[in-house]
Amino acid sequence: MKNLLLFFLIAFSSYSQVDTDNYIVAKYVEFLVWDKVEQVYVNEDDGSWVDIKITPFDDYYLFEVDNDGEIEKVWWEYDSVVTDDEDNKYGDAYYTRDGRKIVFDYEDQQINFFSDYSEKNERYMDIMVVSKIESYTKED
Repeated sequence: MKNLLLFFLIAFSSYSQVDTDNYIVAKYVEFLVWDKVEQVYVNEDDGSWVDIKITPFDDYYLFEVDNDGEIEKVWWEYDSVVTDDEDNKYGDAYYTRDGRKIVFDYEDQQINFFSDYSEKNERYMDIMVVSKIESYTKED
């Protein structure tokens, strides 16, 4: 039986690593790019409705878009708890095998997928932000 649970109350209630007993469904996606002139991330588009399923495991996660049957396996490693400027915890960070960064942001109820790291700018140049998130118990 699927139990629809508010993603952040159950899956991430204590600011710990992602709960691998659940899978995550996001309904909305936005793409941000680093504006070198303004020195901020700006929306590349208006965002769109989509079904993204993320099934986390300790060492990797499975990623599927729009239930198309194409599932990507991405190796990752837990890095740390993420804090703001005042040292308040608001999420967890993971790094993928290919150097991308994933931040589970509990405050804003979204997951940020950072990519295209620039040594010159000392930051990731692109962010995919998924939101409108729900969590479901994995069925064996």
